Amino acid sequence: MPLPRAELEARPLKARSSAEFQAMIEYGGELTRKTIGEKSRTNQIPRSEWWLRLDLDEIHLAGQTASREAGAGGGNMSTLFFRALDRLVGAVKIEKPTGPTIADPNFRVGDGCTVKEQPGVVQAVKAGLYQIRLVSGEDVTVHRDRQVQLGWLGRLEQAPELPQETSGGIPAGALYHHTGTGLIVQVKEQSGGFVVLDNGERILLLEFNRLYRPGARASA
Repeated sequence: MPLPRAELEARPLKARSSAEFQAMIEYGGELTRKTIGEKSRTNQIPRSEWWLRLDLDEIHLAGQTASREAGAGGGNMSTLFFRALDRLVGAVKIEKPTGPTIADPNFRVGDGCTVKEQPGVVQAVKAGLYQIRLVSGEDVTVHRDRQVQLGWLGRLEQAPELPQETSGGIPAGALYHHTGTGLIVQVKEQSGGFVVLDNGERILLLEFNRLYRPGARASA
């Protein structure tokens, strides 16, 4: 789902030395340096004028989308990543799905909602996803391009009250468990948009909140 053009225009262009451009190279390889200087096939949009307005979360979202598409149907990872970036800046024609679809509720930050009938509040709205905190304290990421996940959502007339946080972030030394494997990890620190584990692994905060839950739980 493309970002609104007015929102992109209001953002400053990032430098080629920025963390955002380096993240693009990590996903797209050295070919990124050449491709960003070209125009998109659809609408002939100069990529250097628009890709460099994306933030890290949006670039990582494009990378994850490309990885998922490559795993599902094959294809070149770099090409799929460039296409995902083009979609974010409105440089790719979005094909209309056939059959009945679930409409995006177009939440705003602070809106009350339900996820699988559990009440919560929208914490962040990014290109292609909602970050929602439930009253249980759980953080949920909902991808706006996935019909199944849109079907989880409901709107509340009034935002519920969330429990007060005891700190400004994820505390050092906290134990978390992986929701799939049950693996227990310890947080070393939260640095910007990343969580650093005691083994040195750095995980994007949005991904960490999606994959891990507070507390130690024995593996199955």
